[in-house]
Amino acid sequence: MNLSKSYKKIITLLGVTGMSLQPINAAIVVSNWNIAGDVLTFDLSGTIDAGVTIGGTANSILYIGVPGDGDWVGGNGTTRNISNNSGAGIRDIRTNSGGYFTSGGANFAQVQTADTAAWQIGDEVSASIQFSGGSLTSGNIVTSQIIVAAGFTTSTDRPEAAHQVGAAVVPEPEQMIWLSCIGLASFGLYRYRKQGLALD
Repeated sequence: MNLSKSYKKIITLLGVTGMSLQPINAAIVVSNWNIAGDVLTFDLSGTIDAGVTIGGTANSILYIGVPGDGDWVGGNGTTRNISNNSGAGIRDIRTNSGGYFTSGGANFAQVQTADTAAWQIGDEVSASIQFSGGSLTSGNIVTSQIIVAAGFTTSTDRPEAAHQVGAAVVPEPEQMIWLSCIGLASFGLYRYRKQGLALD
């Protein structure tokens, strides 16, 4: 048996496993979502792809959260810090007031274009965000269900799936490691049983 070929196949499997968990064609992606006390941090990156519908109201704002989830924000955040990454075509963002909100049953974080002009197809964003100052309950939001929506139609539904421009949160690094390990172990067991490979 050629072990080097087996190693190559294992590496290929890990690569495929990793790629399959990434968002397709880089819609706006939320990553590194973390709530610690009253501090919320996350990153936004990617491009607004064609085929989405930007809301007719507040269309300079991106709303980040889970549609219909009204439990994770107990009080509005008042302190914010946004660090925009530089690069050709990247659109700067800011906040027009506090960072995370509870409003009529809707819970969300929000950012706005720096020039307050509406979001457009093809706009790119790359930034790290930190909000704090209100109250948050980390256990009441399912991070894998978070979306990014541009603008809104019904204020109490923010973020609205009808205006979604971003994918759910990508797996965090530790999740990627565990999934890769599981894939590696499964493939190794399969090869061992199939070819009767003796352990050294």
